[in-house]
Amino acid sequence: MIINGSHGEGGGQIIRNAIVYACLLRVDVEIHSIRAGRSKPGLKAQHVTGLQMAVDICGGTLEGNAVHSTRIAYTSPRGDGGGDGGGDSRPFTATGSSSTRTVTRTVVGNTVTAGSICLLLQTAFPCVLLNPPSSGAPIPTRTLTSLTMVGGTNATFAPQIDYTQHVLFPTLVHHFGVPEACSRLDIERRGYFPRGGGVVHLGARPAGSADACPITGMLTPIHLTERGHVCDIYIRSFHAGDVPLRVAQTMAHDAVQQLAYTDATITGNSTNARVLEELRSITPRVEIITESASVGNGCGILIV
Repeated sequence: MIINGSHGEGGGQIIRNAIVYACLLRVDVEIHSIRAGRSKPGLKAQHVTGLQMAVDICGGTLEGNAVHSTRIAYTSPRGDGGGDGGGDSRPFTATGSSSTRTVTRTVVGNTVTAGSICLLLQTAFPCVLLNPPSSGAPIPTRTLTSLTMVGGTNATFAPQIDYTQHVLFPTLVHHFGVPEACSRLDIERRGYFPRGGGVVHLGARPAGSADACPITGMLTPIHLTERGHVCDIYIRSFHAGDVPLRVAQTMAHDAVQQLAYTDATITGNSTNARVLEELRSITPRVEIITESASVGNGCGILIV
């Protein structure tokens, strides 16, 4: 399969989607003209790291995976369900009987920049979740993969780690059937632009667990066609480094005030009126947090 990397928006999402599908479906893919329309064409450090993590998890070989490269070529391992693609993949630990084997390992992705950890997850997490077991080895092997990712936890033009932890992963669990234990993030340290240095872990479950990754069944389709009820409001306002506490306090205060404000422009139907009434009736849970374990300066707010 050959993909034009400049098609449409022409950014990193084409690369991330293509490598995940290629790895999981065991097909070869070549991507050319990568980010050709950008001011600095080609792969950035975050793209290079994410591509390598996918290959480390699923196996195969990857050519052209370097910063500024505008072409990559991935060759699938076919029947082999995982292996060392040449990146930072820590040693295997194998257990099991003569008829089956379970391998546990940790794959490390380090952008060495403030490149987004959440974008690394977009590439690596589907591979951890769905990577099929090896059928080509003499003993069928199931690989349980833990991830350690180093980079920016709260980068610009990328999802925030708070959104991933409190919105994306719970949605995947409750509506998509992803086992909860497969989506538990451990934020060891936050990293902000321009230094990065944040560390996030995603752990594999024991081989005997019913909710171990990769999963063996099918995910359920998401059906979200009706607006639900507002049952709870959680506000997480944080600051780190040289950003003073008062910044986080001001953000939290203003968020509470805004939620209580009735905007006449969005009360045109009964559903909006109901939601506004629910918002006014709920006292938000507010956390104001000093991120002492962090690299660099930053602040932000999450409202869920």
